[in-house]
Amino acid sequence: MTALRAPRFDMTQQLLDLLANDIRTQRLITAANLQSHMIAGFGDSDASGAWSWRLAYDLCEAALLIAAEDLAAVSSSAETRLAAFEAAQGRLPTQSRRGEDQVRLQQFSTPLPYAFVAGVAANIRAGETLLEPSAGVGALAKVGQLFGAKLLANEIDAPRRDLLARVLGLVPTAHNAEHIDDLLPPNLRPSVILMNPPFVSSSTRADPAMAERHLYAAFKRLAPGGRLVAILPTSFTEASVWWAKMKDRAVWRLRLLVPGAAFRMSSAGTCNTLKRSQNLLNLLISKH
Repeated sequence: MTALRAPRFDMTQQLLDLLANDIRTQRLITAANLQSHMIAGFGDSDASGAWSWRLAYDLCEAALLIAAEDLAAVSSSAETRLAAFEAAQGRLPTQSRRGEDQVRLQQFSTPLPYAFVAGVAANIRAGETLLEPSAGVGALAKVGQLFGAKLLANEIDAPRRDLLARVLGLVPTAHNAEHIDDLLPPNLRPSVILMNPPFVSSSTRADPAMAERHLYAAFKRLAPGGRLVAILPTSFTEASVWWAKMKDRAVWRLRLLVPGAAFRMSSAGTCNTLKRSQNLLNLLISKH
């Protein structure tokens, strides 16, 4: 197998700027358009190993987040902003190609409209500190930024972490989010956490309780009085052993079922059978 060549810094940024401009000007980005951009940028096709479709899709997602501030500027109304995000997401290409690493590492991004709904549910206030533990390219963190939060972002995958840094304008940490409470400095205590953890596997093992382990680690890091919104499989209930570990310090504020079709335009919709075919749980927990 031909190893992928790492993109040059300037080429990555040029492609992000190009795609972000397409999004701002409401141009439809088809798979053919995206392929043309990538070939022009890297000088060869994906078959040569110059680039991958995973990189192309990640660049599209990151470009949407870079354009999000301009999209949000149309109105302060949550409904109007959500409509603008939905329209922009719908002009991106459907992610019909997947790689083994993407599935193994559960790299399925949160669509921007869904991330925005999670941010509204969390009632983010300007100046609060917000953590996204498994940030990917940063949709949930970007929503926090739009609401004026100070950000803590973590992503273990190096290529996605590079895009995350460009999207948010900060240096993310690179920890295994399953152990985020053990690895972050003790003084960093976010008052808001937005998270979409891997559901069933990590870089080292398969585990049906993976999402719940990530949830518990993040909850331990949450400041007293803070709020946590998590996108989880519906198998997480009050009967979970992980909820039993939290319930004496937490209040379950909201349980919102969301159809898996909410991910249909994203990597999670076309590549992740679990998130496409099942309902998802939006869980809001406050800590005392």
